[in-house]
Order: sequence, then C-alpha cells, then structure tokens
Amino acid sequence: MCGARMVDGSTDAIVELFNEDALMSFLRPFVLQATAEFPEVLASLRARLPVDDGPIGVLGGSLGGAVALRILTNTGISVFAGAIVNGAIRVRSVVDLFPGDYTYDTESEKAADSLDFVAKAGTVAARAPLLVVSGELDHPALRADDPPPTADPLAIAVTTTDREREPEWTTRRDHIPDPGARDRRASGSPDHERLSRRGSPDAGDRPDN
Repeated sequence: MCGARMVDGSTDAIVELFNEDALMSFLRPFVLQATAEFPEVLASLRARLPVDDGPIGVLGGSLGGAVALRILTNTGISVFAGAIVNGAIRVRSVVDLFPGDYTYDTESEKAADSLDFVAKAGTVAARAPLLVVSGELDHPALRADDPPPTADPLAIAVTTTDREREPEWTTRRDHIPDPGARDRRASGSPDHERLSRRGSPDAGDRPDN
C-alpha cells in the first residue's frame, strides 16, 4: 500500500482499509506483514551491500516503530540497539487517532494486547538497548506512551543523569524542536490534527516512515 505497492498511485486503498477496521484491517496486518518480510529484506540487503552478518540496529518511526519493536520481541534477529521516533508503542493509542469510537471485541482486544510494547518492555530490555524519541509537536497520545524515567525494571527507562548503568529504554522528551512550529502558530495552523476519513496521514504519521 506504500511506495511501489501503492494502488493506482494514491492512498485511497489505505483509507478504505482503515475505514473498514483501523486495527484489524490496517494497523495489525501492516505490522505483522512488515515483521514477517523483514528477514528476507535483511538477507537481500546483506547480499547487495558490503556488510557482514553481525548484529544490526533497528530504527522505526510512527507505525514503523511498532515494526521495530516487534522485531525485538518476536524474532531471533540479532540486534545491538534499537530506536523509535514518535513510535506506535501502544497500538490502542494509534487506533484513537482515527475518526469515531472504536469498538473492541475479543479478537481485537487480543490483537491490541499483542501490540502493546510497554507491557513487553522486559522482553525488549533483554534483547537490546532502546532509545525512545519524542519531539515537542508529536501526537500527545503517542508521547504519553513513552515510558517515564523510573527505577521499575519493567518500565525500562532511565534519566539522562543516570551514569552508573547502561540505559536500556531511554525516553527523550522535548529535545527536538520543530523549525516550522513558529510559522504554524503564527498562521493559526493546529499543531496536531486527527486523521480524516477522506484524507491520509500527514508526513509525520505515514506508516512507511
């Protein structure tokens, strides 16, 4: 649905899927398929590029953050570090960005639980150090899912002043200014907009980021 897979050069097919069922028709299949295809993609890149077969770093933005996290929690691929930017840490928070009230049933509840990576923080920490980055104008709901600094090992967050141990899940907030924010505020443009039924995600929310 993205890039070379885009249907007729538009996002209409994506809009149709998330109107049908944002979680079960769009978000969950996207993350599961991307994770399933990743080993083959990685093997192809290693065959084409001058890289060895050692551990890799994984980086994901927006919905791609859920893909990166799922690679950490659901595959055996060797990873030395991970980073997510404005990431979909809890898929329920992403579902809430779509129009209307989403009604969960038993199957969709199970699917949402499987894509709640705060609940899987212990598994992530056992795999590789993870940096979680949020910009000052990222979606508030996604920023709220960033694990706060805490000593709880299941939250896996450390503050930047903790120098006595290696960070495993580090949250960085408000350290990334948006150079266009002043202009948008001056023009009265909102910093955050919900997705439109007839529109498509803006550049910061596209699942192929």
